Amino acid sequence: MLREIDWTGAFIALCFAIFVVFWIVAAFSTKRTVQSNYWWRAAMLIVAALTVVLVRLNRGQLGWLRTLLWRRTLTTGLIADAVALAGLLVMLWARVVLAGNWSGGVVLKQDHELVTRGPYRYVRHPIYSGLLLLLLAGAIWAGGVRGFVFWGFAAVLLWTKALAEEKLLTQHFGAGYRNYKARVKALVPYVL
Repeated sequence: MLREIDWTGAFIALCFAIFVVFWIVAAFSTKRTVQSNYWWRAAMLIVAALTVVLVRLNRGQLGWLRTLLWRRTLTTGLIADAVALAGLLVMLWARVVLAGNWSGGVVLKQDHELVTRGPYRYVRHPIYSGLLLLLLAGAIWAGGVRGFVFWGFAAVLLWTKALAEEKLLTQHFGAGYRNYKARVKALVPYVL
């Protein structure tokens, strides 16, 4: 008996795999780090710990997390596919434009430049915007409260990291970054 293939789940997983492989390969072409800010990692560890606790509690005390908001249908699958693809494309575009200035941490690179072209014309943190879209696609496809709670934790984590990056960039670029920040929203064009 053939098992039905979850095409949307497979597509979202493929988008995540492309993201991970691209990031690993592209990490070899970054500039040398000259300044780091590590305080945001403590916040990341706290959010990660809360996520683990949430998953563990989900088995008993927090049964409401298993609440299904909607069933998987062709429509929810197509919406999730479109959101996942949009998220992946935004992340890839942003990573290519950022080039050697990229880092997984909150750092300044040698000869760091303030990138305001490509997707950075529309949002200050397009990689985070794209990642949040990709995670949102998974939550849409899963259709349950748990996926959206996890998405919320991820949003808090990325916002915390974005604030740390902006502090470092403001210190380094001064008025140039403050002007950019005044013109361009952080994650959602013209909104947030």
